[in-house]
Amino acid sequence: MRVDMLKQSLRDDRVVMEYQVQMGEMMDGLVLKQCKENGISGILPMGASYEDGHNYMYAYIDKKETYAQQLMDTVTQELMLTSFESMVHTMVTMEEQGINLAYLVLDTEKIYMNEDSLKVKLICMPGKSASMEKEEIPNFFRSILANAVYLNSEDGNYVAKLLTALNKEFDLQSFLREIHGLMRDAGIEIIEEKVVEPTPVVAEPVAPPVIEPVVAEPVAPPVVEPVVAEPVAPPVVEPVVAPPPVMGVIQEDEIEFEPMPEEMNAKIERMNAQPAEPEPVAPVPPVAPPVESQPTAPVPPVAPPVEPQPTAPVPPVAPPVEPQPAAPVPPVAPPVEPQPTTSVPPVMPQPQILPQDIGLQQPQKVRNPHLVRVKTGETIPLGNGEFVIGKSLNGVNYTITDNSAVSRVHCTIIERNGAYYVRDEKSTNSTYVNGERVLPGTEKLLLNGCKLHLGDEEFSYSLW
Repeated sequence: MRVDMLKQSLRDDRVVMEYQVQMGEMMDGLVLKQCKENGISGILPMGASYEDGHNYMYAYIDKKETYAQQLMDTVTQELMLTSFESMVHTMVTMEEQGINLAYLVLDTEKIYMNEDSLKVKLICMPGKSASMEKEEIPNFFRSILANAVYLNSEDGNYVAKLLTALNKEFDLQSFLREIHGLMRDAGIEIIEEKVVEPTPVVAEPVAPPVIEPVVAEPVAPPVVEPVVAEPVAPPVVEPVVAPPPVMGVIQEDEIEFEPMPEEMNAKIERMNAQPAEPEPVAPVPPVAPPVESQPTAPVPPVAPPVEPQPTAPVPPVAPPVEPQPAAPVPPVAPPVEPQPTTSVPPVMPQPQILPQDIGLQQPQKVRNPHLVRVKTGETIPLGNGEFVIGKSLNGVNYTITDNSAVSRVHCTIIERNGAYYVRDEKSTNSTYVNGERVLPGTEKLLLNGCKLHLGDEEFSYSLW
C-alpha cells in the first residue's frame, strides 16, 4: 500500500489514518469485515464509509505512539525482537488466511506500538489493486535493523543473526522461527495471540430424532348443565330533565329588556329637547368637539415656537454655534478605531491549531546519514545512490590524500531502501566493518554507530 495515499483526519472526534478508494478500485469485503471486528491479530481496528460519491477506509490511530518514535531512542534487544515477532506473526497469519500482504502499510511512521507489551499494530487497507514486490518485506526489516541505535551494554549478535536470516531465501515462517529462537535464548516471553478464523463453521450433520407416535386417550365430553335465566325486572325510566341553557349563548326570543334608570330617561329627554334630527344629531355633538380640538391642537404648538425665535435675542447667538460642528472634534474618533484592530492579531492564530496537528508540532529527529573521519573529526554526509571513497582525485566523492594505506578507489557506500551498505572495490588493504572484513565485490550492511576501516583509516557511521 502506497504511504503517500494515506491522509490523517478526524472522524467522530477521533484521529484516523484515511485512504480514499480510487475510481474503479474494489475493496476486499471479507478482509474489511475482519479488520472492523479486530479479528486479525496485530491489525488496527478500522472502518469504512461512503461520502460525496467516494468510498473511504480508515484505521483508528488516536492515543498511539508510532514505531518510528520508539526507534529514534536507543533500542533494546527485547524491543527489537518483540516488535519483529508481532509483525511477522501478523503476516504469517494473513498468509494462512489467504490475505494479500500488499494490503499492509509497511512504514515505521504508520506503524503503532503498545508501550507496555512492546507489540506493534499495522494498518491494513484492503484495496484489491494493491501489489507488493518480492523483496519489499525483507528490505523493510533490513532498513529497521540498519537504522536503529543499539544499546552498547547488550550483545548485538542477535542483529547479525536476523540479517543472516533476511539475506537467505526469505520465508516468513522460517524468519518467525528464527525470531522465536532468539527470544527463547534471551529469556523473552512469547505471548501467543488468539486469531479469529474467517472461515465459517460448518455444523456436522445430525441424525433427525425418532419421534414416536403418541396415542391420545379418549376424553369424555364435558357435561353441560342448562342455565336457567333469572327474571329481570324492567328498567326504571326516569324523566329526562332538559339541561339549563348554556351561559353566553342568548337567543333573540329569550332577550328581556330591563327598565331604563330614571337618570338615563332624564338625559334622553334633555337630548330630545335639542334641535331637529334627534337621533343622528345626538351622537354628532359629542364627537365634534374632540375632532375640532385635534386639528387645532398641533397648530398652536407650531406657532409659538416660531414666534419666540425671531423676537428673542437668542437667534443671533445661534451663528457662533455653527463653527462647533466644524471643529476638529469628529476626527478624534479615528484614533479610537485602531485599538480593536490591535487586539485582533493575537486572536486569529488560535483557530488555526487543529487537534490532529498537535502531534506534528512536537520536535522530530532529523535523519542525517553521515561518516565521521576519526583522525580529523570531519563530518562527511552521505547522499542517495552511491558514494565512492579513495585517494584518487577523479571519479570519487571523497578523497583521502594523506594516507597511503587507502587505495585509489577503495570502497563504495550504497544507499538502498533507506539502508546503507559498503562494498569493497578490491582494495589493497581491505575494508572492515566492526573488525569484520568485507570481501571484494561483496556488500556489508552499515549499522548505526558501527566502525568502518579503510586499511588503518577509521570512520564511524551515524544515522542521526
